[in-house]
Amino acid sequence: MGHFSDGDDRIAHARHRIGPAHLDLRPWPPAVYVPPSPWKHADIVRDPVVGRSVETTQVIPAGTLIKTELPIAKFLYPSHRTTHCFHCFSRLTRTSRVRCRNACGWHVLYCSVECEAAAWAGHHRVVCAFPELDMLDFVDILLALQVFPDAFGDLVSLPAKELTLGQQAALDWFCRLFWGATAVSPMRDVLAHCLGQIRCNGFGVRSKDATAEGNEVAIGKAVYLGSSMLNHACDPNALAFFNSNNKQQGPIIQIRTTRTIPQGQHVTISYGPLASRHPSVAARQRELRDRYLFTCACDACHPPPAKAIRPKRSAFILCTSCVAGRLERTDLVCPTCHQPFDWSRMTMQEGRIEHCLASGQLEEALRIQRIIYDSETAHPIGETLDRLAHLYANQGQFQKAAEFCQQSLTIVCNVFGRVSIESAEEMFKLSSLLFNAHMYKEARTQVKETIKVHRKLGLNEQNPEDFNELQAMLKFVSR
Repeated sequence: MGHFSDGDDRIAHARHRIGPAHLDLRPWPPAVYVPPSPWKHADIVRDPVVGRSVETTQVIPAGTLIKTELPIAKFLYPSHRTTHCFHCFSRLTRTSRVRCRNACGWHVLYCSVECEAAAWAGHHRVVCAFPELDMLDFVDILLALQVFPDAFGDLVSLPAKELTLGQQAALDWFCRLFWGATAVSPMRDVLAHCLGQIRCNGFGVRSKDATAEGNEVAIGKAVYLGSSMLNHACDPNALAFFNSNNKQQGPIIQIRTTRTIPQGQHVTISYGPLASRHPSVAARQRELRDRYLFTCACDACHPPPAKAIRPKRSAFILCTSCVAGRLERTDLVCPTCHQPFDWSRMTMQEGRIEHCLASGQLEEALRIQRIIYDSETAHPIGETLDRLAHLYANQGQFQKAAEFCQQSLTIVCNVFGRVSIESAEEMFKLSSLLFNAHMYKEARTQVKETIKVHRKLGLNEQNPEDFNELQAMLKFVSR
């Protein structure tokens, strides 16, 4: 809120920069509007319980690309403007760095003069003179302006009262800047409605960072009209990928199935929390209520009686009274021997693990984890093994790194299945480690398996750079 404490003076100063381009403030939608592409083997339906959703019209195999779509609005975060094009989100090279024609205070870069011209014609010419808007609280307003005043069709919205305090303050500041009024402005109501739609339907655009880990990070935010029809599940059957290599178009979203989906079932993605990584139902429900204001009713949160089987991914805590028992965090007694479980002791041991992880004592943390967790299915053990593999790889000890990665892969396959996105990612890491360790016989076997899984899941099309690297490794070790 401190950003707006001196609002009157800042607004008066900023209003001097209003020019002819701001008289109408309705330069959108873009000159070339691309309607949402059709769904492949699926269609939008209306459900009395969940509202609009995407439902399969036939059996869809795992790895099938069922949707490709351009954004109707997009915004690149400031922290990624030295590495990515402000318009199309593609990664910049040393030779492809074009600045805004006004050298404005937004500090934006483009991959080409065409992208700079497209951004200028679209929306940047209006906000260029106002770098004050380049703050987190204004992101959704800047997205809304790209379709203003038509809003985002009939996408679900939230009541204006549900906007964050920062958004409400930013909205008031913006309305006072351009219209000299806040709550009395009908334009404010339109923008508030747009902000509610963006909160319900916005996607965080993710891209691999340039570090050795190659982790995915959020580089911006976008709205996709068709893909917004997908509902949430904590154990989804599809994933959203982003392709920013299409010049002058913006980041394309691609929806790909992660497992076979029978005919007549809903296609779902995760809005954030995954049951595989966040086993606590209460924590997932709290996050979804706080961010999206709904209570999740997916099978992972409320399994129907026919599916009420204790999943490996959440029941991995070893019973201290018997050998066979595996508990979830909500269990008070062991489901096998029915003896009470000492959760206070567990909390103390997990506190020791957290301390070890924070201080870099990874192998000691792993030792304690193997005492209290199931070594075959506990994802915390898998995460520690992954960190150890990364640690030893950075030290050039690739053989030892591969040993830890192999153990991590075993857990991932036990939890998610061998043909899964999670397993494919871990297989790629193991293939690279075996190759770098000069363990060519083992690498050849693993690379072949990794290529097979990537093809089954369609990752050869989704991540062609990784797939090309796998093929290059296979060619080398097969000589």
